[in-house]
Amino acid sequence: MASPNAKTVLDNGKLGNLPLRILTSESNSLISEWKNSQEALKEWSTDSKQMIVKGSRHSIPHYSPDIVNNEIINLVKNQE
Repeated sequence: MASPNAKTVLDNGKLGNLPLRILTSESNSLISEWKNSQEALKEWSTDSKQMIVKGSRHSIPHYSPDIVNNEIINLVKNQE
């Protein structure tokens, strides 16, 4: 079952070229169903990238805040 946010996207089509960064924890990437769902998110935008965050568990901002921060900074810089 899709979350309300995912349902909104699914009901209204893809995101076009809206930047989408998918950060997947290394521990969750070992679960095939989770891995497949994360990979499927890449199809939501023509400007999407997935990154497996090594050494991270589910709460990526808690375990790897620098990676999250750097991705946000890179997104902002690329939009200038």
